[in-house]
Amino acid sequence: MAQGEMALEEFLKQVRESWQSYELDLINYQNKCKLIRGWDDLFNKVKEHINSVAAMKLSPYYRVFEEEALTWEEKLNRINALFDVWIDVQRRWVYLEGIFSGSSDIKALLPVETSRFQSISSEFLTLMKKVSKSPMVMDVLNIQGVQRSLERLADLLGKIQKALGEYLERERSSFPRFYFVGDEDLLEIIGNSKNIPRLQKHFRKMFAGVASIVLNEENNVVLGIASREGEEVKFNKSVSTVENPKINEWLSLVEKEMRMTLAQNLASAVADIKQFKHGPIDTKSYMEWKKVVNPKSFDWLCHMRFYFDPKQSDPLKQLSIHMANAKFNYGFEYLGVQDKLVQTPLTDRCYLTMTQALEARLGGSPFGPAGTGKTESVKALGNQLDLKKECLSAVSQQVQTIQEALKTQGDSKSAVQTISVELVGKQVRVSTDMAIFITMNPGYAGRSNLPDNLKKLFRSLAMNKPDRQLIAEVMLFSQGFRSAEKLASKIVPFFKLCDEQLSNQSHYDFGLRALKSVLVSAGNVKRDRIQKIKEEMKGSEDINEGTIAENLPEQEILIQSVCETMVPKLVAEDIPLLFSLLSDVFPGIEYTRAQMSKLKEEIRRVCSEQFLVCGEGDEQGAQWMDKVQDLKYATLATVSRCGMVWFSEDVLSVEMIFENFLSRIKNIPIEDIEEESSFMKKSDSKEEEISPTLQVQRDAASILLPHLTPDGLVVKCLEYAVNNIEHIMDFTRMRALSSLFALLNQAIRNVVQYNNTHSDFPMQSDQLERYIPKALIYSIIWSFAGDGKLKARSDMGDFIRNSTTIPLPAGDVSLIDYEVNINGEWVLWSAKVPVMEVETHKVAAPDVVVPTVDTVRHEALLYTWLAEHKPLVLCGPPGSGKTMTLFSALRALPDLEVVGLNFSSATNPELVLKTFDHYCEYRKTPNGIILSPVQLGKWLVVFCDEINLPDMDKYGTQRVISFLRQMVEHGGFYRVSDQAWVKLERIQFVGACNPPTDPGRKPLSHRFLRHVPVVYVDYPGELSLKQIYGTFNRAMLRIIPSLR
Repeated sequence: MAQGEMALEEFLKQVRESWQSYELDLINYQNKCKLIRGWDDLFNKVKEHINSVAAMKLSPYYRVFEEEALTWEEKLNRINALFDVWIDVQRRWVYLEGIFSGSSDIKALLPVETSRFQSISSEFLTLMKKVSKSPMVMDVLNIQGVQRSLERLADLLGKIQKALGEYLERERSSFPRFYFVGDEDLLEIIGNSKNIPRLQKHFRKMFAGVASIVLNEENNVVLGIASREGEEVKFNKSVSTVENPKINEWLSLVEKEMRMTLAQNLASAVADIKQFKHGPIDTKSYMEWKKVVNPKSFDWLCHMRFYFDPKQSDPLKQLSIHMANAKFNYGFEYLGVQDKLVQTPLTDRCYLTMTQALEARLGGSPFGPAGTGKTESVKALGNQLDLKKECLSAVSQQVQTIQEALKTQGDSKSAVQTISVELVGKQVRVSTDMAIFITMNPGYAGRSNLPDNLKKLFRSLAMNKPDRQLIAEVMLFSQGFRSAEKLASKIVPFFKLCDEQLSNQSHYDFGLRALKSVLVSAGNVKRDRIQKIKEEMKGSEDINEGTIAENLPEQEILIQSVCETMVPKLVAEDIPLLFSLLSDVFPGIEYTRAQMSKLKEEIRRVCSEQFLVCGEGDEQGAQWMDKVQDLKYATLATVSRCGMVWFSEDVLSVEMIFENFLSRIKNIPIEDIEEESSFMKKSDSKEEEISPTLQVQRDAASILLPHLTPDGLVVKCLEYAVNNIEHIMDFTRMRALSSLFALLNQAIRNVVQYNNTHSDFPMQSDQLERYIPKALIYSIIWSFAGDGKLKARSDMGDFIRNSTTIPLPAGDVSLIDYEVNINGEWVLWSAKVPVMEVETHKVAAPDVVVPTVDTVRHEALLYTWLAEHKPLVLCGPPGSGKTMTLFSALRALPDLEVVGLNFSSATNPELVLKTFDHYCEYRKTPNGIILSPVQLGKWLVVFCDEINLPDMDKYGTQRVISFLRQMVEHGGFYRVSDQAWVKLERIQFVGACNPPTDPGRKPLSHRFLRHVPVVYVDYPGELSLKQIYGTFNRAMLRIIPSLR
């Protein structure tokens, strides 16, 4: 009973202490006041305590604490209610403050709301001043009448926001293009109606092709419009903002004058032209082919035709567009220099179907796979009819209302120009010239089909196979290629072959988009070459660009473009196949690679600074290899790549990895390698004295060098490990070498520590030459076969015996039964196993650990990796002693504190973050936010048990494992609450799991395993079992001495 009461008393004490010391987290807001942040923490804590206090009532011991519990329940509910209103008030105040203080004109536009807001604002600022003086939650709770005043502020701010919304809605109704700009932008536009130059940046949002307007010197008369490319259209009749001071009035006039000027300019241009005698060649040949002789022939009518009728008195109605029986007046929206869509039979069919839909007052709905040109065709149709286009994610209910109104008006054949419909409770005028188009990818993940009531209002059209040949031909012509027809007839089948014959990879795309990027890139390569030749010819009299272009090898340029845009995406085995396809399609054409000398030079410089290896790309077209993943810690150098660059494993040769390891050993002191978090730079001074530590490291590197060559011991053992040993988890070279280098670092660290403790007589070179090669053998066995069973390790030992001249222990005992001492001698592990006596009454105790050969050597191995602060994973069957071995190794490292997490199939990153909250603290430092264990000088080891149980999400990612990988690789994570980067300090991860073949287990990703040595902990071997049972038997026999 006392225990139950004590638990409740303890909990109430915890609630009391936690709220009496809870200080609000404040942040400076534009030097006006301090605002509250950290809302999630506050609300989570208060809700958790409210629930727990409520749950106390179920306890039989509740009566004793009823009074205090009820007091706290009332206080917590008050805190919850107060800050619920507070967060709403603060959010609205920040939004409205930005609007009312951001523009001086707002006072004139909304005088009543401005003065109301200012009085509310001063009240809110006074309250926040009180809070910043005393930010304890309990003090804030006791401010006189705080709840009532905040509720009043929330109500008033809500009214101001509503009034502001209604005002903006009125403005938008007066000039509908205002719907295309956000609230803040619209207020800036209205507020600066007299300061027109400040509005220039907003024109492109309201008019598709207009980048700015042309003004007179006084900035009060609009003379014309200008496109993004710099084309100017002078208005035939200028618009004065003085005579029309209201912004919606003069903007409506600008819109009207834009259309009028374009229509009048067209009329005068047509008047100057003699009647057309010849149609375009394609049209003529089409008509001859189809035997079109009559203007009523369907093969003529089904094409989009433009008619100009000067008899029409309204210039806006003189140009009309006909397609079959549909007729539209041209819209005269200024478009600037728009990208043109290549016209193909598919786009013609799309235009025909969509114009028929418009004629019948229906919407249009092209559907089909991605990349077939649905959206682009609809946009291009808009350009042809010259209408203002906007892409919106529409809501089906509103769409249906508009579409039905259009349909009704169309059926009644009325000539009314605008109709009125009700949308979300408001009357909205709808122009009869408007149309709605929707594009769909049916059957794609996350896409739902149109409801039937909407389907009947849209004419659907299947779009699946665009005419790539024609598109490629037109694009190549537009990029300046003379032999476009010939090139198109080769590049399109080439893409089809790639799609059919290269391997099936999720990141491959040989569709229209990929083809387009190759063709655009080919145009860039061609222009670069012309520019280069012009520079070389400087000084000569006649530089004729046409002649230069005519003599360029266009097939070679296209091949170069294919290689530069496609090869980086390919996996290694597909590259030779791509080149053989290229030589089939373009026989006898040589491929010239781009030089990129400046880029290569810069990469070499960066690599040399950071001890990275820079290798030239092979002749198969990988341009260069610039990034060697640093094998022990976070990546040092990443060169950002645009687009997809595929790194196959063999891009990174083993020699490069060795060279990187050796150059780091030679140049970075071993203690810095462990702590390293920033780029290590080479010293500029050549004469700088080398420290004794670095000298030891350089000597060790020289001893290791012969074994780290392409035909050296390490490569032979690595090949053997890949091909002949069964590993418990996927074996990758990166992980094996990373583990090997960690063990070698420890060996070198052992020498450095030996020298530090024997400063008068440090290790001599002969002893170093004895110790380092043997340490290498020990490291190879454990890093290449440590994740295999006992037999795998002894097989590796036997292979090494036959492959090296390094002195090995004599006899038949397997190499795995030996370790190397600092004197360079082989010592049997069994000599290190202490003989332990167990007291008789403890024989059945669950926590008795009997040391064996297996536990001793595993502990030594774990000790090495833990001391290096490397993450590691122990894998083995249940009950094989994984956890026991790990904790035993951790006890030998007193500066480590362990916290255990049990993973399950539902585990996510939040579990790890909660653990951090419990055992660590966030500190703000000049270098950013740092998360470190609460106990000074201690490392926190997060032990993730059953690490291979978490389920994958639908994208095949184990989120918690990816989160661990990010923290291991980059040394931190982005905090969800404020997206700030949090750097980890003195935190490391260790995992344990059953073999991946057990039910419910998921394979760990290679990207995670790359950083993590894996050790297989099997059931004890014969020698170990004899040691365990021998110890227990001796204890039992002590009871009956006569049996001894």
